[in-house]
Amino acid sequence: MDNDGSVKWMMSISGSNPVSTANNQDRCFGLAVDNVNTGTITALLQIKMKEVRSSTYNPGNYYDTVLMRFDSSGTILQAVQISNGNIAYDMFSSAQGLVKVNNYHFFAGWAYGYQTNL
Repeated sequence: MDNDGSVKWMMSISGSNPVSTANNQDRCFGLAVDNVNTGTITALLQIKMKEVRSSTYNPGNYYDTVLMRFDSSGTILQAVQISNGNIAYDMFSSAQGLVKVNNYHFFAGWAYGYQTNL
């Protein structure tokens, strides 16, 4: 978005829900401006995408978190998936749950359950 409020680009990101009978449930839960001068932003996404959680990591009906960094034209610069791996638990993102402090991004969320390696 320009300083005058004009939209420069818009992106729709959606994968396929791992459960074929379920609706796609991908949502954006936060945006943070990385650099006002260059126009880079980071988005916090809560997703259920079989394209992201591969068959190696229990691709069931579970939420994962993705952070994506975009340049001023909407090109993806970096992306990282944060998940509970192959355990059957959701990772939820908080609404407006992304802030940038200095050079660090902090996101808020929670999971219903966890697993340890013993």
